[in-house]
Amino acid sequence: KLLINTTNTLPILNNGPYILAFHGVTDNKNPVLNKHLHLDVDLFIEIINFFNKNFDISDIDELSKSDFSFKKNKLYLTFDDGYKNNLENVAPILKNLSLPWAMFISPYHIDNKKKLPTFYSNLASKYLQKKKYHFNSLESSIDFSNKNINKYLKKILNYNSLSKSREFLNELISLMKQQDVYKEKDKYLDDNLLNWEEINFLVDSYNLTIGSHSYYHIPLSQDKSEEFIFSELNKSKISINKNKISTKLFAYPNGGTKDVSKLAFKALKKENFDIAFTMWQKNYKKNQPKYLIPRISISSIKDFKYNNYKFLIDKSYNLFG
Repeated sequence: KLLINTTNTLPILNNGPYILAFHGVTDNKNPVLNKHLHLDVDLFIEIINFFNKNFDISDIDELSKSDFSFKKNKLYLTFDDGYKNNLENVAPILKNLSLPWAMFISPYHIDNKKKLPTFYSNLASKYLQKKKYHFNSLESSIDFSNKNINKYLKKILNYNSLSKSREFLNELISLMKQQDVYKEKDKYLDDNLLNWEEINFLVDSYNLTIGSHSYYHIPLSQDKSEEFIFSELNKSKISINKNKISTKLFAYPNGGTKDVSKLAFKALKKENFDIAFTMWQKNYKKNQPKYLIPRISISSIKDFKYNNYKFLIDKSYNLFG
């Protein structure tokens, strides 16, 4: 009771709507490689029931309207990456409650029927032998016995040029094939992505809105060129439109402060996106630019309460002054 009462005061304190961010939702019938990405379905139901009871869960397209009202009890549901378990474990729950939702997708991996790059780095950190390996793409070696190896691999994939990132990924996959562990990828079914037929089915039958999550799912950070950022946005829109879906919504891959740049901000305007979302873990206020709308990533109701209190005093996310 105390948790509910405390959480209900937060919209008043922060004066604005909330956008929640999820990824996958698992029923645990299959092994999960990264539990941080896939909520247990029972916990997801608990979270959705709580917010449905205490907030007005609305269609995300409202946020792009010029007359949008910053009502304190508004809340919006978003899901990143387009995991196949969203079809199995999310869509029926939300439809039963008549709730709208949005999903941000990276078309390259859907078009090529691949998992996201960071899935393969997770797989490598788990299954490769714990020793040093030399990578031609980096012109250096990596010690896989390091306890922070997973974070280090993700950093390489995310904060290099796309060509270097792909070259490094191919080397990781080659190493896993040499050690006969690459086949382990097939058992992690929860990390499979939806195909276009399934996405269109969700749009048509489950009140889903689609947004872009870039083309390749690589951060549009300050190390990326203007040409590359424009290409990522343009290719993603073309691919989504080609599959009979229109969108003017965008969510930055990863979405932290270092994953957003002024060049990306400029490119979103030029490519005519209406709004864009970060992962800045707070609510949406009137003075927040429309291309920097924050979202809250949660794995429990307590996460929601904690993140709100934290940002009552934290000003570090004021990226553009």
